[in-house]
Amino acid sequence: MKRGFALWMVVALLVCAVASAGAAWPLIWGWYYQTVVGTVTAVNAANKTITIQTTIRGLPSTVTLSVDPSAQIVRHSTTLISGLKEGDQIEVAGLPLVIQASKLWASAPSPAAGAPAGGTGGTANPSNAVPSLRPDAEARAVGTVKSVDVDKRQAVIVLPDGKTEVTVVVPADLKVERRDVVTLDKVQVGDKARARVKFSFGGQAVIVALEVFEAQASATTPSAAGGTATGGGGTG
Repeated sequence: MKRGFALWMVVALLVCAVASAGAAWPLIWGWYYQTVVGTVTAVNAANKTITIQTTIRGLPSTVTLSVDPSAQIVRHSTTLISGLKEGDQIEVAGLPLVIQASKLWASAPSPAAGAPAGGTGGTANPSNAVPSLRPDAEARAVGTVKSVDVDKRQAVIVLPDGKTEVTVVVPADLKVERRDVVTLDKVQVGDKARARVKFSFGGQAVIVALEVFEAQASATTPSAAGGTATGGGGTG
């Protein structure tokens, strides 16, 4: 079965679940966790370290932290339709210009003022009355990208049933919001970072989860208010 939709609103691409980074982390068996928020100033993928310009106790500070080999790194970025790839998992919302019907309801126009309720032989209030019509409509779909045609600005996705295809029409200037699990070498200088850091009694700090936001995506970057949040102590 194939259904076509022209979807002219924000396309949100979900490649994976984003690691959560809270504002404070409890003391657990002698280890404590903390969130470090700031701007990436250096990345050393070979040594598995990242340098973040942040704020510690109200003062600007630069910290270089080791990244645990098992740490999940999620990067938020924006792209155009050309940035969609076959196999991407997407969630899309927009205006349905074409609908393949699975159910239809119909009723006669509302009677004019003073006309008898129910019209000519109809039922005034049937038990299966048609829902009130709305002046707008929105469709949503979640699926897997099957193909992308950049020239036509269209992507075909397959719904979770594995057989229903939906055509998504993407305006030329629409930004696709991506969330991708990446390796450390994909983190870029200038990205906004939010790192979950684990500290030992000896003071060693290791990032166990890292979320970074493309620099120009200011609308979705994490708030740096308060700098490094307190959660078991400061970093300095």
